[in-house]
Amino acid sequence: MGMRVLSDAKIVFTAAIILGLTSPEFALSLKSLITPALVVAMSLSLRNLRLRELSVDAPTIAALFLNYGIQTLVILGLSMALIDDRLLVLGFIVLAATPPAVSLIPFTYILSGDLKLTTQAEVASYLLSLLYAPALIFLLAGEGVDLGYLISTIGWLILIPLVVSQILSKIKSSLWRFDKAAVNLLIGLVIYAVLGLNQKIILTETGLFWTVNFVLFVKTFILGLVALYGLGKTDKAITYSLFASYKNSGVAAAIALALFPAKASLPIALNIVFESAYIIFLEILLRGD
Repeated sequence: MGMRVLSDAKIVFTAAIILGLTSPEFALSLKSLITPALVVAMSLSLRNLRLRELSVDAPTIAALFLNYGIQTLVILGLSMALIDDRLLVLGFIVLAATPPAVSLIPFTYILSGDLKLTTQAEVASYLLSLLYAPALIFLLAGEGVDLGYLISTIGWLILIPLVVSQILSKIKSSLWRFDKAAVNLLIGLVIYAVLGLNQKIILTETGLFWTVNFVLFVKTFILGLVALYGLGKTDKAITYSLFASYKNSGVAAAIALALFPAKASLPIALNIVFESAYIIFLEILLRGD
């Protein structure tokens, strides 16, 4: 029973969100664990992703375009147009530069999307992000950003897990049945820490809070639903909806906290809430189909 609960991402992430907003006192102590927790979680998450499955066909390019093209442009355009706070804009820049979350693979399965397309697009997006992410962040937030440190941070968070995951995929062990629970707990720790570090801002700076929320609502719900209904709620449309609305908030948070003051991670922390809500919404929406 306990393992079943820990294996349910929605339960673990919801608990982490609630604790981050109501009991943030341990967040600062956990800040130094965010990067190592993500490296382990990403390595375990990518274990079933086969790099040899990379196939750059038209649907894969479309999924990449929705994530790295449309969603990135919406995030950057709205945040730069509506928000004056430089740190918050920097957080949005980092979020826009990151690849989609690895969790899109199990979400695609749960929602009956196109699993092959999701897997191919995930492989392509993570390989592409090794160049795309540091280039976009340095181009738009280059002033004061140490390029060498930026590249090494992204290497730790994306390249190292990609390599380690392929090694882990060759190891047969009964312990792998616990990997989903382990990943959820590690990501939950990141969610708690990032939200906890920003709890005071969330509860006090209401003007900024609502503007940030508007950008995230458009980027998650509006883009996701346009992609879903644009193709008639087919299996491919479900996959496209996920790529149009999801980013890897864990990686984004770790990069933002490594490069900038904690406030820059606020949009990323709130993005976790919106993306979690969108998955629950999609499950309800598609349940009767």
